Amino acid sequence: MMRQFSKQLFSSGRLSNSFKTLPITLFLYTMLSALCLSSGTAAGAMDLADEPMMAQIKAAPANIMIVLDDSGSMTFEVLVPGYYDGKFPNPDEDDEDGYSYIYDYLGDNAYTDSLRYMESEGRKYWKSQFFVENVMYYNPGTIYEPWPDYPGQTF
Repeated sequence: MMRQFSKQLFSSGRLSNSFKTLPITLFLYTMLSALCLSSGTAAGAMDLADEPMMAQIKAAPANIMIVLDDSGSMTFEVLVPGYYDGKFPNPDEDDEDGYSYIYDYLGDNAYTDSLRYMESEGRKYWKSQFFVENVMYYNPGTIYEPWPDYPGQTF
């Protein structure tokens, strides 16, 4: 084995061309490596992580919406399934013009037009005040529980 090495190293009494340039190449690589590793800018730009990459992935925030419907229909006193907008049908008007309120306007409702109010004539339609027909109306067979009480809060 030593003979093969010496044959490669010396060919016809001189050093081979590849072995002549080897010290110069090693010197250049060593200097380049030292320059890159000792340079303040190269070392300063390197930021090593303290935790694994997969641990840095944060979950998306919860997509929660709080929706408050304060439209005029929230004040309706009538909700009749199967009729236009849940209104109680007015026999004197078309299908879209029904009653939305049983009691007279007290100033707290969103709508003031008289077509929506039953008034004394409209209240004669007893089904408007029957819990089977108008699901918003009081059902005497249901036990209505009060809202839960929280200390320091008034409802």
